[in-house]
Amino acid sequence: MNGISVTKVPDTDDGSAARDAGSANEVRDMLRNMAHRFLTLHCTRDLHVRAEGGEWPEALWRTAMDAGLHLAAVPEELGGAGTMLSDAAVIMRAVGWHAVPLPLVETVLGNWLLAQAGCPPAGGPLAIAPVSHGQMLTLSHDSAGWTMTGNVEHIPWARHATDIVCVAEAESARQFVVKASVESSVLHASTNVAGEPRDRVALDHVPVGDAMHELPGDRDHAALFLQLGALARCQQMAGAMEWILERCCAFAGERVQFGKPIGGFQAPQHMLAVMATQVSAAVVAADAAMSAFANGEADAAAAAGYAKARVGEAAGEVTALAHQLHGAMGYSHEYPLHWRTRRLWAWRDEFGGERFWNQRAGAVVARRGAAQFWNDLAT
Repeated sequence: MNGISVTKVPDTDDGSAARDAGSANEVRDMLRNMAHRFLTLHCTRDLHVRAEGGEWPEALWRTAMDAGLHLAAVPEELGGAGTMLSDAAVIMRAVGWHAVPLPLVETVLGNWLLAQAGCPPAGGPLAIAPVSHGQMLTLSHDSAGWTMTGNVEHIPWARHATDIVCVAEAESARQFVVKASVESSVLHASTNVAGEPRDRVALDHVPVGDAMHELPGDRDHAALFLQLGALARCQQMAGAMEWILERCCAFAGERVQFGKPIGGFQAPQHMLAVMATQVSAAVVAADAAMSAFANGEADAAAAAGYAKARVGEAAGEVTALAHQLHGAMGYSHEYPLHWRTRRLWAWRDEFGGERFWNQRAGAVVARRGAAQFWNDLAT
């Protein structure tokens, strides 16, 4: 399979579709359980503190590699687990739940992109670029071979990556998947509000050798790349919000005021009800959009846009209510709430924020026309 594309398996009436669905659910359950067991054991408060201070959690990364999590969406013939990207979404959800201070999601996506181009997976942590609309790396060719040039902002975990997987453009709007060594670029370190590395990467005619593959010219792969990143962030944000809701429900039963748990009062109950509604909507939107992308559905782009906007909106509501419910305790560095809320504030703007994706979804609605609007909304 060449290019950033997916193939939809046709439905059958002989029961094979149901068996395939059951098998897929088993795979997801296995990945989910393995990821949560592994991350519960290793993602401690001490690890988060040291990672935010700039320390690379090498032991955690090696353990993740030994578990094969970074190869979850790579075909077996290329050395991976052979699961679909939609199955690997449970790993992305677990990363959000545990606030994992690693480029695990970026490496899963990078290796999936390399596999789509028929390239073997990378042996170390990956960064992906570009992550913002309007940015593009360019390729040029001379007697010495292909080189890549450009500046890209807010690249997740670039300083810790061995390679950057990019979508780059050559003459005549030809687009390529390219893998470039981080050592050949100039990094300007920065962080997001959660303390995660978000670096500016400058490439000046960096040689790329044979680590490139031309993509089919019938699609805008840069737009698909942005869509893919948005889908991944939706899964991470949904996972973080699920953790927050669970912690808030537990806190409401533990915190006592006026002789009884605060969960017995109407105002906290209302907060929890609103949070539960927002989290449920975010989970459904994230999963539906990932499924649409994995199945190659025609409205996958609109689904991704709606999901990123809806999940971002939910993140704003959930974080505000969670901190309101916890009061001053929720803002303390010792309490674990901020490891998730700060990531939600950062992730909602990465790979396009609500305004960007609402505009894209609105353009799709306008193009398809009013007669199709209700059917699109309902399905």
